[in-house]
Amino acid sequence: MILLLDLGNHRLKWQLRPHAGALPVTTGGVGWDGDWPEMLATALRTSPRPQRALAACVAGSGRRAELRRFLEAQGVEDITFPMALAELAGVKSAYRHPSRLGIDRWCAAVAAYRRCRSAVLVADAGTAWTYDLVDGSGQHRGGWIAPGAETQYRSLHTATASLPCLDAETAGQADRSITWGRDTEEAIRNGVRAMLTGLLSVAEEAAHQSIGSGFAKVATGGDREALELLRARNYTIVEDLVLEGLALYAGGEHDAP
Repeated sequence: MILLLDLGNHRLKWQLRPHAGALPVTTGGVGWDGDWPEMLATALRTSPRPQRALAACVAGSGRRAELRRFLEAQGVEDITFPMALAELAGVKSAYRHPSRLGIDRWCAAVAAYRRCRSAVLVADAGTAWTYDLVDGSGQHRGGWIAPGAETQYRSLHTATASLPCLDAETAGQADRSITWGRDTEEAIRNGVRAMLTGLLSVAEEAAHQSIGSGFAKVATGGDREALELLRARNYTIVEDLVLEGLALYAGGEHDAP
């Protein structure tokens, strides 16, 4: 049994698989502000103990150490926090220093390419909104990193004296049309939505200029409002795309780090 974990900035997700190439038998996720140790411990108790754990971590060294202590207490001894590689499962990194590419972006790009078997534009909508482009030969062309909706809302609040702090979940429940705001909250919400929509359009045009029009579009992430925008533009939404890529890493389809 193998345990795969995705440590995001605000949320922990996991899968248990009999082996790297198998379908998951247990999946779960919880925010860091929830009782993640109890939820993950419950998941581990209901399945055979994993012999191995791989964790894609962008949540910082503190969370990494906390998770390692937890897994060791659960009897998991083989614990790996992999870094992005120069090549994985047919995808070659564009980064001059491949290990500096975020492991979440790398796993998502590799998994999307494996799913589509073609050129693909990959969006990950979370605390940061990232884009990565992979061409038809598996060459990663590079990517973009921009603030996600929640980050933009929080930034407007902390960088100004009087603007309120909206949250992405509440804002996502409002009217999704982009109109001129008739109060401050509506103006902030629609302004952020307009920025994200503009980013979508520019990213797709940049991909077209780089590799032509024949590319698939795949998205993942925890920002529901952003995912609705992406779904409306015909992106295939894959909830556990990072964990899919991590399973490919675990399966040994790479050169040694």
